[in-house]
Amino acid sequence: MRKSILKAAALCGAILSLSVLGEGRAMAQRTVSGQYFVSGDFMAAVHPAGSGVMGGEVFVGQYRGTFYWQGGVQFTPATEVSPFGCVTAAGGAMYRFIETRSRFLNMYAGGNVVAGVDFPKGRKPIEDLVVTDSGIDVSGEDEPEGATKFAAGLEPRVELELFPFGGVALLGGVSLPVKFVTQQDVFSVRAYFGLRVNF
Repeated sequence: MRKSILKAAALCGAILSLSVLGEGRAMAQRTVSGQYFVSGDFMAAVHPAGSGVMGGEVFVGQYRGTFYWQGGVQFTPATEVSPFGCVTAAGGAMYRFIETRSRFLNMYAGGNVVAGVDFPKGRKPIEDLVVTDSGIDVSGEDEPEGATKFAAGLEPRVELELFPFGGVALLGGVSLPVKFVTQQDVFSVRAYFGLRVNF
């Protein structure tokens, strides 16, 4: 997993190097209030070490002055290393606290509220929730070990947004999910890397 994170970081560094050469062309790109975006990224847990949690997330959002709002879906599969997967809906806001004049580079802090389900390897969470005679109760009470269960929490984030090529941004950040109800780790640290397309 560390090799995957290092490869993603190296790729981001290479794109950053290329983008510095093309900053003049990207100067006109700005994050305009009212502008929408779609973003997607890969995420991996860096703490607790060896947890094996990896997955992805997709968001739709809109810039509003000094912040942006977003809503989307996050997914981490259950694996041999990480026995519980998770699928959640997430939504929140990120506030810009550092920016270049051209908005070529921006930094944000904020976070999301997350709610969804944890599920063990080999289970189908959608079927567990939809099939009424499954015997699965996601209320958090009297559930058998290894069942699909409700998950919820908060996810503070710090994010770097870099525009190397017109309306496409390179993203990198750290999230600190704190889950009040979960079968995964109550607290973790995750790194994420991805792309954002503005329209």
